[in-house]
Amino acid sequence: MRVAHKASETAMLSAIDRAKEAGDTLGGTFEIKAFGLPVGLGSYVQWHRRIEGALAQALLSIPAMKAVEVGSGFAQADVPGSAVHDAIWWDKDQGFTRLSNRAGGIEGGITTGMPLVVRVAMKPLSTLLSPLGSFDIDSKEPFLAQVERSDVTVRICVDCVGLRFPQPYWPKWMQPLGEKWRSIPPLAKIS
Repeated sequence: MRVAHKASETAMLSAIDRAKEAGDTLGGTFEIKAFGLPVGLGSYVQWHRRIEGALAQALLSIPAMKAVEVGSGFAQADVPGSAVHDAIWWDKDQGFTRLSNRAGGIEGGITTGMPLVVRVAMKPLSTLLSPLGSFDIDSKEPFLAQVERSDVTVRICVDCVGLRFPQPYWPKWMQPLGEKWRSIPPLAKIS
C-alpha cells in the first residue's frame, strides 16, 4: 500500500494487520478531487443531467461502494445553513469565487469552478475468515458459513476510479458551452 501521508499509511497497515489476525475485513473511504472544471457543467433544471447524480451513479456502480459524499455533505445535515453555504466573493484577479468550498464544487446540479470534492465509502469485504452464522434453506438448521479465501481489504485503484469518473456524460454536461467543450483538455489533475 502506498499512501502520500506516511503516518496514515502506518496506521492503515496496523489496522489491516489487526483485522487479519481477527479473521475480519475492513472497508474505508477515498476522496477524489478534480481541479480546473469550468463553471456550469451539469444542469439545475433537468434531474438526469445533475452532475452530482451522475457522479454518484458512476461511483456507486463500483462493487462494494455504499455511500457518496459531495463536499461536506453528511456534516451539512447537522448544522444550520449559515454554516453550510459558500459565500460568493469578488477578487480582481480571480473574478467571482467562493470563500470556502463546503459544496464540493457543485451547487444546484452544476459545477461552480471550485475544486470538485467527492468522497466514497466502501463496505468491508463479505468473505470472512471467521464465518458468520447462516441457515440451511431446506432444513432450516443453523450452521456456520463456508470459510473462503479472503483479502482483508481492497486497495482502490486510482485508474479504476478514474475510468468510472463519468466522462461519457461530458457531452450532455457541456451542451451549454456549445462546441467549445471539445477544446477543453481532459481532467489533467484528479487526485
